[in-house]
Amino acid sequence: MAVAVGVAGETSSRASRGRRRLDLKIRIDLDGTVPFRRTSDLRVPSGGGVYLLHDLRGVLYVGLSGDLRRRFLEHERQPANPLVAVARSSPVGPLSFSWIAVRDALRRSAVEAELIGALDPPCNRCTPAFPRPTAALVEKD
Repeated sequence: MAVAVGVAGETSSRASRGRRRLDLKIRIDLDGTVPFRRTSDLRVPSGGGVYLLHDLRGVLYVGLSGDLRRRFLEHERQPANPLVAVARSSPVGPLSFSWIAVRDALRRSAVEAELIGALDPPCNRCTPAFPRPTAALVEKD
């Protein structure tokens, strides 16, 4: 499993407003990807990890779980996050569920935070400005 984030270059398209845009190159080595639909859960492992929901727009949501298969089924049946529900109801192209297997709960939290910070998925309610509590305090799975 590898997550690498690097700055590819800087553009000055927003420099006139005092802002600069950075083009990031992100490489994520995934352990698996399945279409986000019924019966795909059979191909998702039941171990712990970090997962991504994505379509042609890019990564829409990043989450973690101690049981990826159970979490897949929860999102598939009734997502608790209303932003994920909206994204599911109006995908652009096929919606997919990908994962990185991570057994250690503290490492899962670190990988999730790194991905959320790098990708800024639109359906994540926690961002670097409002981080989730540390895994030492909260691990639901």
